Amino acid sequence: GLADAVIVGNETLLLNVLTKEQLIEYLKEARAITPAGIPVTTGEGWKFWMDNPDLVDQVDFILAHIYSYWDADPRDGGLAYVIESYRSLRERYPDKRIVIGETGWPSAGVARGGAAPGEENQRQFLQGFAKWASDNSVEYTYFDAFDEEWKWREGVESGSYTNQMPTDRDFSGRYAGSSWG
Repeated sequence: GLADAVIVGNETLLLNVLTKEQLIEYLKEARAITPAGIPVTTGEGWKFWMDNPDLVDQVDFILAHIYSYWDADPRDGGLAYVIESYRSLRERYPDKRIVIGETGWPSAGVARGGAAPGEENQRQFLQGFAKWASDNSVEYTYFDAFDEEWKWREGVESGSYTNQMPTDRDFSGRYAGSSWG
């Protein structure tokens, strides 16, 4: 009664923390010690799930992160990308429970391919996304309730992240990585 699910790692493949084989071994170990009826999964970006059906076979449900901002897709305020990504997963894995583990829109930072951070854009994304998810019975976690001063700042290359502390620890809003609340 204390846990609804066990999540083994978060973005471990995206960040190259583990190999897929190592992650699968951890999932198996977790399942072996987790009480029956409690699902086991891991959190990864939606594209990793699309490209790794063998990983999907190892989890009880897909916990997919879908960020139109990080993928620089501003269509319909970022909502179109999230919907299309979710539908792609649903089509590929029609019998698997799919939960959007993370989605959201930053309130500050720099634009990525026309995907512009800002409080108004964030509000519009949240309202549109919450309505779509409710209308379509999509399970999700919205990221994030508060800005996170401690958070890393964006890496220099697309798809690579560094675990650097921002040098300006004053919530300047220069870094999207710490501006999701």
